[in-house]
Amino acid sequence: MADIDIAIVGGGVAGLLLAASLAKQQHRVVLLDKGPERPTIPEDIALVLNAKSQQILTKMGLASIYRDSYPLERCIVSARGHWGRMRFSAQEAALPQLGGVIPLADCYYRLHDQVTQASSVEWITEVEVTDIQQADGASLIKYKQGEQVQQLAARVVLACDGAQSFCRHQFGLSVESDPIAYEAAILSVSLRQDANNTAYQRFLCPGSLAYIPTSAQEARLIMTLPATQIQARVSLSPSALMRLLQPELGQLAYTIAKPLGPLRTYPVAMQRATQLATSQGVVLGAAATHILPITAQGLNLAIRDMDMLHQMLQHGGDNWWGIAQAHEYNQRRLPDHRAHYQQIQRLLRVFHDRGGLISAIRSIGLGTAGSSRSMSRLLALHGAGMQVSPLDIGW
Repeated sequence: MADIDIAIVGGGVAGLLLAASLAKQQHRVVLLDKGPERPTIPEDIALVLNAKSQQILTKMGLASIYRDSYPLERCIVSARGHWGRMRFSAQEAALPQLGGVIPLADCYYRLHDQVTQASSVEWITEVEVTDIQQADGASLIKYKQGEQVQQLAARVVLACDGAQSFCRHQFGLSVESDPIAYEAAILSVSLRQDANNTAYQRFLCPGSLAYIPTSAQEARLIMTLPATQIQARVSLSPSALMRLLQPELGQLAYTIAKPLGPLRTYPVAMQRATQLATSQGVVLGAAATHILPITAQGLNLAIRDMDMLHQMLQHGGDNWWGIAQAHEYNQRRLPDHRAHYQQIQRLLRVFHDRGGLISAIRSIGLGTAGSSRSMSRLLALHGAGMQVSPLDIGW
């Protein structure tokens, strides 16, 4: 017999989003987190919530989470040193915006306040989950809090415990992974001119550089490059780093006034669970799919997973989780995860080689895509998180 309806393991943004949204459905929820209740969140990290994610969060009653986000109305994709670029806009997709940018700290603390105020959620911090077993139709979770070992029984476990997920291992889920020698770094910069609600993605061959405005006057530069290049950049002075970035940014370099802080690095990976759910529970966020941040789709992918979970829990009746529901969830959500993973694999291959033939193919591809109105609309819808095919736009 279950003590509670849902146990959420992991108190990052994905775990808090789940807890806040499920509380609105009056499920009995326990959130288990290894960290403190109110950790210090870096101020320079920003989240890009696409239009689809905003629609889902609004439907869940969580529109306040992205309140005051900076709207992205256009995106320009190009490759360093080559002609041809793709431009797509919210107007082409008939959307108010492609998405919005919000500081991670703002999102986290707003979610924190909602979860702590929810009467149906118990948040237990600074704990380590040590075992998950199935017994009597429920998942028995053992966790260590200080020197004491506690346990609880839940009808379903939702694992948001990151790329090295302990829960995923307990569920018996295997992973597909690609060994990559990349790292990412983020640099906050102030701007000389209005960002004009436009984001940029430049492929540097190898690696990429994203220019994400967080307001009209500030932006984040997100570099995803071979680890050796990232480490070399960390040791540079601000002025030397900006000189290095100037040819990589191209004309964008003239919009930047100065760095606002040091270059912050973080590891990246390419990994996805080959199954997302069992009769014990579901893996979400980085525990499900952890991808190189070329397209910034990790959290948006998790939000679509949450939407599917909500639909299934709302309409599941008394037996709202088991083998049949896990199979249905895998059937409906695995294709989306697989497609995003394969997209990043293709981009890594195409934009890794500096060779002449590959460079020509890149230029032709970008130029052709940029000149096609139908392709621009398709890219705009895809960038906004709308799952469409060429047939949906009249091809």
